[in-house]
Amino acid sequence: MQKKAKETSEFGFTKEGLAVLKRASDSTVSHTYRWFVLKNLGLKNEVLEYSSSLEDAINRYQASNSDNKRLGVTKDEIATVDILIKENGNERIHCGYNDSKSFNHDTVILQAVSKLEQVVQNNQPRQELIREDFRMRNFSKEFIEKIKEQYPVGTRLELISDMDDSYAPVLAGTQGEVTSVDDMGTLHMKWDNGRSLGVVVGEDSFKMISKPQEEQTIDSPKMGGMSL
Repeated sequence: MQKKAKETSEFGFTKEGLAVLKRASDSTVSHTYRWFVLKNLGLKNEVLEYSSSLEDAINRYQASNSDNKRLGVTKDEIATVDILIKENGNERIHCGYNDSKSFNHDTVILQAVSKLEQVVQNNQPRQELIREDFRMRNFSKEFIEKIKEQYPVGTRLELISDMDDSYAPVLAGTQGEVTSVDDMGTLHMKWDNGRSLGVVVGEDSFKMISKPQEEQTIDSPKMGGMSL
């Protein structure tokens, strides 16, 4: 029993573990793939989510507002690699799969890399547009403070029109709660459907339903995101 427990704890270095790892690099046999998305890397609210398919993992990745996240895969429950990485807002394909025998000749992985390269390309114009949009707006500190005052944490919002997102837009009629307001005036949200795509003031169209500790519903829409 002690020997078996020791071998289990050292899985990956025993003969059994090495055999499984070798099998993961064999292109003539079938394999299992478990995709994952790691959000808020290195923070207290770090979250690891598993997906049954690459498409679902992409949707989860795109739905997250985190500037530090990763999308990767575990093959045959032994070999793991990060493929798409976003660090401090900078997004890139990680080439680590090229250095692993378990991944560098795997057609499933190579096809996934191709799809994720397209994700990066599709995200780039939107990221550049948002950065340019904020540069052109040049919101003052005073204006940002007004946004924070008007939409304090806990404020309930409802979308009037769909929010633009290439893979999984948040649809009109969706309701959610403001969780924070950043220094660019973006309202970070926790939508009732589980999404977290942030509301861009002046770009997204929504109405306020209620503020914290308010019982009376507010029906007046805030077209374009502001009524200051």
